Amino acid sequence: MDRRHYLKTLATMAALPWLPWAAPVGSTPAKSPGVYRQGEPLPQVLQEIYPALFKHHLVIAGGFSGFGPLPFPVAASHWFDLAGNQWRTGPELPHRLHHPYLVAHQDQLWALGGYRFSYLKPWQMQSASYVLNGFDDHWQAAVPLPGRRAEFAAGSTKAGLIVTAGRKPRDAGSDGANGRYEDHTNAADTWLWDGERWQTGAPIPLARNSVGTAVVDDRLHVIGGRRVTAGATQQNCTDHHVYDPQSDRWDSRAPLPLAQAGCAAAALDGSIYLFGGEVFTEPKRVFANAWRYDTQQDRWQALEDLPLPVHGHGAVAAVDAIHLLGGGEEVSAGQTSDQHTLFIPGD
Repeated sequence: MDRRHYLKTLATMAALPWLPWAAPVGSTPAKSPGVYRQGEPLPQVLQEIYPALFKHHLVIAGGFSGFGPLPFPVAASHWFDLAGNQWRTGPELPHRLHHPYLVAHQDQLWALGGYRFSYLKPWQMQSASYVLNGFDDHWQAAVPLPGRRAEFAAGSTKAGLIVTAGRKPRDAGSDGANGRYEDHTNAADTWLWDGERWQTGAPIPLARNSVGTAVVDDRLHVIGGRRVTAGATQQNCTDHHVYDPQSDRWDSRAPLPLAQAGCAAAALDGSIYLFGGEVFTEPKRVFANAWRYDTQQDRWQALEDLPLPVHGHGAVAAVDAIHLLGGGEEVSAGQTSDQHTLFIPGD
């Protein structure tokens, strides 16, 4: 990451006025107000992460690190103390994992699924789950997912911990191929942890992976993402589905205005904010686009673009801001970042 370029971009954006304005008739609609601010950089460059807010800390565990086109997975966890404004090194995962999904649920931090890595099999999809009780604890094995999953959507609700969509092995058997990216396809299953066992819920209407995810009013929103289509092509989606675990029902909502996958989303004050992503089809690119979704009006509104395009990053809401963490600045695994950017919504 070119830090001088990043800081210059942030400084330029911060100097711009961000008060609401009325767009003239026939012009582009006004963007939702907000401002980006630089946070304390991550202790190491990381992408393909799903961080969480846990006990007043932003927590990252696993992911890809390293520079260049061949990053490596890590077991490290990093904890950002919101009160002290500093990063600390936390307990390591039992294995080096990329794409493990972190969810804070019922006073525990869960790490779900993802991939283990070897140079011959860099995409070994997992069903393993781990839980952590606090910073001074060790990760402990929990009841595994009902099947191998990665790049899915997950969230904590009163009804339980929800896992849905993502990628799964093409051959679900224990001896099926599970080591290359091409060995996996779309998943639609929905699972809910009720505190004792994984229950099966209604499948998501469109199987896909690498989505934006947020929980609002105890419902799980699954937004954008991509599908494996004929010939293993990755096709981005704009679909937006919301799951009510109480009724075990999926409904459609206003689609994302731009088909973004590898994006990150978080909910704050009843709105959903979605940032960045990538597209594998031509013209391949990483997105700087960002959006706000009004859950009451079922309407999307553009935000100011990110200071730099990024995908495979995390988005965590805390207090009055969305914290954007890590990611990659090039399509797939290139140019891993240590960025920590705060987006502060305006009135």
